[in-house]
Amino acid sequence: MRLIGFRALIKKDEDVLLSQIKDAHRLFPEFSVILAVCGDEPSSTVLDACSEVFYYGEKPRGFTYPWHLLVKYAQDYGASELILCDGDEQFIFSELRRAYDNAGECDAVMPIRRKKPLFFSDTCIDRVLMEECENMLFRSACPNALIDPQPGAIMLLSHKAISCLDLEAVPSWIGDIVATAQLIKSGCLIKELEMDVREQARTNVTLERELLKIMQMERYFGESFLDVIPKKARYAHVRRCYEEYLHDRPCS
Repeated sequence: MRLIGFRALIKKDEDVLLSQIKDAHRLFPEFSVILAVCGDEPSSTVLDACSEVFYYGEKPRGFTYPWHLLVKYAQDYGASELILCDGDEQFIFSELRRAYDNAGECDAVMPIRRKKPLFFSDTCIDRVLMEECENMLFRSACPNALIDPQPGAIMLLSHKAISCLDLEAVPSWIGDIVATAQLIKSGCLIKELEMDVREQARTNVTLERELLKIMQMERYFGESFLDVIPKKARYAHVRRCYEEYLHDRPCS
């Protein structure tokens, strides 16, 4: 069994998700599509387009929980391959197919986004810089040479890669980067392949949620964000925002 698993939040924008599902069927005809979704209830069109749908309510439960549902399904049914992907418009399935066809012998593929179309919904702070800092914290806890360790999509191409993941007790917003850590610590061979992605028109990601994510990473990995991030002008605003967040003051 080969699976493509989508993680999605529907807010009157089901057409975007449905377009991605259709592209997945067209470009990966040998795969079945499964979906973990919250927000608006999916329509019958979406339900009919998927082999399995996990709808877990209107309220989002973070990034980790939907990944956990999709991985657990793949493990329970003995899937040989699982491609996990966000259900927004960022990833282009022709690019994912090209990466899949060029993966060769490996346990997992991590896309390298040639350009990261990242921004926050509530601030002009550089989200790409914020992600760079998160990755520094991750590499301090789990030394690795991955260029883009939390891209929002990952190809698990062996039983070893699928079976080594256990996200059940992982905090709500760090499932992506913990999955990467578990692959590394299990000795999986990971390839990074470059691909183009679309510009995102909107996002639900807020600065406060990203700062909570950093706090969850600190607690999970046992590393201090402020100790890891260099005391350079480039990172000064990120450091100050996190310090203010820790003291329950709003970030400007």
